[in-house]
Amino acid sequence: MLFVYLAYDLVGSYGWIYEQAIYSMLSLMSANGWDELPEGVSFIAYVDAPERLEPLTGILEVRRLQKERMLSDMGPHRYIHRLKTTTLIDAGSKTSSPVAFIDCDIHFRKPILERIRMVSPGTMLMYAREFPILEPPSRRQGHFPRLLRAVTAGGEPIPRDPGPYIYNSGVIGLHPADFHLLDKNLALIDRGLDVEACHVWEQFALSIALAYRKMKVITLEDLAHHYWDQREEYAAAIAPILRAIRENKMSVSDAVAYVREHPLNVPPYRKRSLPVRLLRKLAGKSKMPSIRIQEEIPNLFRHDRG
Repeated sequence: MLFVYLAYDLVGSYGWIYEQAIYSMLSLMSANGWDELPEGVSFIAYVDAPERLEPLTGILEVRRLQKERMLSDMGPHRYIHRLKTTTLIDAGSKTSSPVAFIDCDIHFRKPILERIRMVSPGTMLMYAREFPILEPPSRRQGHFPRLLRAVTAGGEPIPRDPGPYIYNSGVIGLHPADFHLLDKNLALIDRGLDVEACHVWEQFALSIALAYRKMKVITLEDLAHHYWDQREEYAAAIAPILRAIRENKMSVSDAVAYVREHPLNVPPYRKRSLPVRLLRKLAGKSKMPSIRIQEEIPNLFRHDRG
């Protein structure tokens, strides 16, 4: 099994993603009881600053990202989350084993290897099942009807029996026999963004693609936590652990043991409304750096309608 991570800091505003990636990898090893990577398991990290991955660089295969290639892979709409799919395609092209893409903000709590081994031709792994595509929650009603029309405009009706679900793509596990699914995903991403800008379109398009291919989907939200909406709390909990690892120049095995011996103390999840999150950022109270893609990438989540 090849575990794939993607970390980047395009304009010097999101360096925290490297800390997330390091802790995610250490938590993966800790949860599975690995002091070192077992035979048949490997990590590959696609990054634009490999030196930030210390102390894990010795156990990783590192692929350095070039800015020009990243901008190209973001596609005609400069959609940052398109990089997840292009990275997974590249990693899959260089191995004959199943591949699991892991978002950097995934914290592993329990062993996952048995779940991962269920990935096989026609069966893939996603982080969690969210809601029926054809019955989106009210907060998505504005985006989804337009996106669905964009998909069906290509002559392919949405499968209805059984009705497909949106899956959270914090983890994507795929067998080499099913890598063709990713080409379909890219086509759907670009088709949808021709009509409607939507930051979660990558996982929506992938959910449609796997429904077209009638894939069986297994999930692992009971074994890990995708803390995308608790990044401030996790930042505060993770920082002293990584600081101790670096200050004491721990080996990888010692770092894994330290993570195992120092479980995160994170307050229970409390949903915050979008206006509250925005006001916190505007007031400068957020401990987490925001993604500020400015003059260099002006159309990250939007495009000219023409």
